[in-house]
Amino acid sequence: MADEAALWELIEGDCFEVMANLEAESVDMVVLDPPYAKKFAWMYGALAKEAARLLKPGGSLLAIQATGTLPQALADIAASQLRYGWMIAMQAPYGSHGMVFGLEVEITWKGMSWWTKGKPRKRGRLASDSFICSSTLGKELHRWAQAEEWAEYCLGMTRVGDSILDPMCGTGTLGWLAVQYGRRFVGIDNDPEMLEIARRRCQLAEAYRLEFPPAETDLTQGKMSY
Repeated sequence: MADEAALWELIEGDCFEVMANLEAESVDMVVLDPPYAKKFAWMYGALAKEAARLLKPGGSLLAIQATGTLPQALADIAASQLRYGWMIAMQAPYGSHGMVFGLEVEITWKGMSWWTKGKPRKRGRLASDSFICSSTLGKELHRWAQAEEWAEYCLGMTRVGDSILDPMCGTGTLGWLAVQYGRRFVGIDNDPEMLEIARRRCQLAEAYRLEFPPAETDLTQGKMSY
C-alpha cells in the first residue's frame, strides 16, 4: 500500500522543465494528453522521449491522440525507443460531437496508444481495447477535461502503490481517482488556477479514501464527482 502521506504531488511549471528534473526510472505510468491542434503535434515525440527516461522497466505510456495527427504522433513516439503495445478506442457515442467538415466526418472516438519500456509487466487482469466515456464526471470543471471513465481505465492498467505522472494534469481528474485507489500521483501544470482545483480534489480524495476505501474491482464503476 502506498504511503498515505505521499499519495500525491502537484508541481507548477513548464512540463518539459519539470520532467527534466525528475529522477530517472521513477514512475510506473506516464499519461499524455497534449492539445490536439496540428501545431502541437511535435509535443508527442518530445514528451515521449522524456517519458522513456522516467519510466521504470516494464512501465507504460498512454497517449491520447487526435486522429488527424495520428501518423506523426505514432512515428514520433516510436522514435523514443518505447515499445508499441496497442491502440485503445475511447468511444463517446453520446452527446455533442466535433466535426471534420472537409472530410464530412463526425468525431465519436479518440485513439489512445499504449507503449511500454521493454516488455510489459504483468497486471493480473485483462484490459479491453475500447471503453465508453458516457458521463460528464470531471468535465464540469473544465471543458477540455477527460471523463472519469478515462481515468478509471488508466488506473486499471496499474497496481496499488504505482506512481503515475500526468505532465499536463489540468484540473486533476486522474489524480482525483488515483489517490482514492492508492496510486501515487504526480501532476504538472503551468496554470495555477487549474492546479489549485487539482489540489483541492486530491485533498478531498485522501479524505474520501480513508472513509470509503474503494475496491480494485470497482475500477469500471463511476465514482463521486467533485
